[in-house]
Amino acid sequence: MDDLEKWLLFFKGDQKAKEEVGMESSTFKEAFEEIRRLSMDPETVDLAISREIALRDHLTRLEEAEIRGKNQGKEQTIKEFVLKMYDESLPLDLICKLADLSKEEVHLIINGKANN
Repeated sequence: MDDLEKWLLFFKGDQKAKEEVGMESSTFKEAFEEIRRLSMDPETVDLAISREIALRDHLTRLEEAEIRGKNQGKEQTIKEFVLKMYDESLPLDLICKLADLSKEEVHLIINGKANN
């Protein structure tokens, strides 16, 4: 096992794996002891928990932004679709049916008053 694999096992493995790798060299042993010391410090544990919460919140905000972006893109596509059908003089009822929108929604798009 090379050093990279050992470090991966050290950080991702269970407690027994960490101890085994930790005993193989002074570097791993020192890292293992430092982790043990930090995990006993309430302030460090609180910081780690806060960091984890902040990272999860950040990921949630990114996912929500991606969903909003996709929805906005979909809305823009529908608006363009409605306007093209209107420009081709298709009947309003047919535009509503094809775009799956109410007459009011189609009128808002045609009149340029739909939410952007």
